Formats: sequence, structure tokens, C-alpha cells
Amino acid sequence: MWVRNVLSRQAPIRRTSELEVRPYAAVGLLVAMIALSACSRSVNVSITGPSELAGADVYVDGQRVATMQPVEAGPGTTAGLETAVHGSTSTIVVGTGRHELRLEKSGLKPISRQLEYRAAGEDYIAITDEQLAKSP
Repeated sequence: MWVRNVLSRQAPIRRTSELEVRPYAAVGLLVAMIALSACSRSVNVSITGPSELAGADVYVDGQRVATMQPVEAGPGTTAGLETAVHGSTSTIVVGTGRHELRLEKSGLKPISRQLEYRAAGEDYIAITDEQLAKSP
């Protein structure tokens, strides 16, 4: 009803002053620029490894950022698989630049990798059985 009255000019049209709109537009633009900037400089890193790594803490530049999660799939749970698959996985997001990736779990020697990314994108890191070493 109100819209019809405004369209037929029977109700007053409230004009928004430029001063009311500008602060909100500026804040919205700033938030959008920050979000786009962060997305354009980040790298999604997928880490996979053997089952023994499940529960390992994932550190980037000395900060704990994730935990390796167990993965189990087989013919009964995933179409196209003929044999069972076991392992562990984690996904992290890092910015461009240099980083130290470190995996730590009680009973295993820490695994460390130096990473360097110059552009946004994706990376896949596979830890093999040979890279695992039991701590004394």
C-alpha cells in the first residue's frame, strides 16, 4: 500500500542525504577490498600422509594451525574404489611468502618443510611412509 502511495506521489518520498550514505558505502567498500585482497594472496595447502600421522599437530611459522585427521575410504563407502584407503589429511591456508611447515606427534620425529609461494593458488604436500621416523 505504501509503495503504491509513493508511486502515485500521495506519500512523501524520504530522501537520504549524501552524508548518511557515504560512511556506509565507504565501510562496505573497505570490507570488500580487504576480503578480495586476502583471497588473492592466499594459498590452500592440502597435506596428506600415512595413518600414523593422524592426530599430529600442524604448525606454520611456529603457530599451531590444524591437526591431521584420519581418512578411511573403501569400496563400501566411496564409489569407484576397489580397495580400502587409509591415511591422514589436513588443509591449511597460508599467505604468499616464505613459511615453515612442521608436523609434530608424540612418538614420531617432527617433519619440517620450507615453503615459498609467490602467488595465490593451491599446493599439495604428500608425506610418505619413508619420511616418518620413530623418535627414540
